[in-house]
Amino acid sequence: LRLEIKGSPRVVNGRSALSVSSDARWDKRGSGRRYDSLSGCSVMLGNRTKLVIAVEAMSQVCSKCRQGQQHEDSLCPKNYDGSSKGMEAVGAARIARRLFENYEVFIEEYVSDDDSSCRKILTHSFWDLIFAGRLTEALWPRSKSGRKKPNTGLLPVEHPNIVFLADKGHRVRGYAKKNFALAGAVKANNSGVTKIDAERMKRRTWWTLRIWTGGTFEAFKVHLTAVLEHHFDNHEHCADWCQATTGTPEEIKENGLRFRSKERNPKLYDFLKKHHEKFMEDSY
Repeated sequence: LRLEIKGSPRVVNGRSALSVSSDARWDKRGSGRRYDSLSGCSVMLGNRTKLVIAVEAMSQVCSKCRQGQQHEDSLCPKNYDGSSKGMEAVGAARIARRLFENYEVFIEEYVSDDDSSCRKILTHSFWDLIFAGRLTEALWPRSKSGRKKPNTGLLPVEHPNIVFLADKGHRVRGYAKKNFALAGAVKANNSGVTKIDAERMKRRTWWTLRIWTGGTFEAFKVHLTAVLEHHFDNHEHCADWCQATTGTPEEIKENGLRFRSKERNPKLYDFLKKHHEKFMEDSY
């Protein structure tokens, strides 16, 4: 943490602004559909030093409590009540509060996967904002249906708002998962998607996210469009990375470049395009 503070140049109101990444691990492996581990921990890393700056261990049980044995409260591991999946969000909120209260720092940027519970908890309590005079009950945030959003925020009211950033690796895995699912059930959906199609789209999307996320969103969409169109031998959106635009026909043949065809594979193009355009939406 000391090294991360030293490497954080931005200071607001006497506090260092930290850029962090966070995720959770469980002692019992989850299946992807079910998480029932009774213990785990949330880990936070500094993005500038790539070092762990905080860990929050959590457990729903204590063997001594179960057996009725007397022991000091400070040695009791049971410190969490709730679902196993919720450990990630609660652990991150505890770390954010502990850092803010014990050190002259605050979390400015938070990189995580697309877990909405973390983003809901790492906000301010609406009631705290109302008592602090920064919000009125009439302006209580509401969902699209018009209902009041739940008051789940655990961030200290003095803590600045956190800017949430997406984990690129998690985004690509989520994107590729749908294409690989189509490839695994190609006979059932009649899409024509193969594992090679899914792998190539995943690889090109990953490089696009790595290289082209620093500009405007409109320019980013053009580069993402090139991922799909390049796969179908349309190179009008491609940059200088594309050998099909910079190489001669002989070089293209020699490099073994292979492309799909919109005319011969119309269903494949429609399946991939529908999913790809959803991935390019600014709300994704």
